[in-house]
Amino acid sequence: MPLRHRDQMRRIFIYCHDAYGMGNARRMMAISRHLATTLPEANLLLASGSPVIHGFRLPDRVDYIKLPSVARTDREQYATRYLTTGIRDTIRLRAALLRAAVQDFQPDLVLVDKKPFGIMHELGDAIRYLRTNSPDTKHVLVLRDILDAPEPTIACLASSHFERDINSCFDLVAVLGTPDVFDVRREYALDAETRSRVAFCGYLRSTPGARTPEDIRQSLGVERGEQLLLVTPGSGEDGRVLLETSMGAIARVRQDAGGAAVRALVMAGPQLPADDLAKLTAAAQAIGGTTVQTFTDDMSSYVSAADLVVAMGGYNTVCDILSLAARAVVVPRVRPVAEQWIRAERMQALGFFTAVHPDGITADRLAAAIRTTLARPARRIPPEDVNLDGLPGLMTHLDRLYQDDAPAYVPVTARRANACSEAL
Repeated sequence: MPLRHRDQMRRIFIYCHDAYGMGNARRMMAISRHLATTLPEANLLLASGSPVIHGFRLPDRVDYIKLPSVARTDREQYATRYLTTGIRDTIRLRAALLRAAVQDFQPDLVLVDKKPFGIMHELGDAIRYLRTNSPDTKHVLVLRDILDAPEPTIACLASSHFERDINSCFDLVAVLGTPDVFDVRREYALDAETRSRVAFCGYLRSTPGARTPEDIRQSLGVERGEQLLLVTPGSGEDGRVLLETSMGAIARVRQDAGGAAVRALVMAGPQLPADDLAKLTAAAQAIGGTTVQTFTDDMSSYVSAADLVVAMGGYNTVCDILSLAARAVVVPRVRPVAEQWIRAERMQALGFFTAVHPDGITADRLAAAIRTTLARPARRIPPEDVNLDGLPGLMTHLDRLYQDDAPAYVPVTARRANACSEAL
């Protein structure tokens, strides 16, 4: 590709959906790192209200704007997380910050995470400004592989005018997945024009850890011949049931193995409530051989060091499991959306890991799944039948946006710019 195309991506603005957990922040930060490495002349500005965004290491030429935090309370329902202001006042403040950011930063490329116009339409003013004053700026919607089950998603997309918004305001829909696992075009019954903007990039390959497995195991006191279990509920915001069940399962597995033969690390998540963390820590001390930590931005090191991972089924965790060839038992979230269960069920069918439905889960049931999975040979290399080149795949599709002869992408015309303004 001629360098002149990449020269047109010098300022990149990234909007990170941030209402639940830390998966979106981690995913968009991984994209930011890759773009910064691939585009050595580019500056990247990320906007997020994630309460853990400060915990990520930032590469050169990447910075972020911290928006006031909001929390999802139910499907498409939100509340202010820390401030005592109402949600509409908070969204109005976030919208003003987003508009000011793009107006001063003047991005050449905008990546929007999950929702075309952001939480409660807060990104609308910023996109309207760019479409009116910077018509050459490219707009890309970035989606994870699965949003939710088809029936509620189709209804939600229709009621929110998703396809109208995409076809009038966005140049590309970059899906971080593969159609053989979940084809959003077919599963969500997208129309022909929207389908023409969809590009499957592949799943995101996790980067190697900063520490060696030997270093991690030594720091946790794991002796030669002992097995290490890693338990991670992601951010921990809704991980209480998994954590409580895992503690019982760890106790049973340690008892069966003679105690010292199995050790465990529980990465509780930075958003686990303080009372739950105190109970978890007390339970770990009673079990023995179990360490509790709250957060790391180097999860790859811990996954690589573990003999088995017990986790929820979030996108990033699954990518870690696949990329690092980890044996795993996945207990996905099933409410308020079914995204994690669909992913876990389909990937279990492909033989990537063991999936356990959370309804009615017990310590005995989880312990049995741990024993069975530990008895299987370690894979040691990532499975060959899943595309983990999502980051270079995304870069390839971004490059194509700047090719005049790219047939897959429809350029923004004056008509589309006017339609975008009407949609907003």
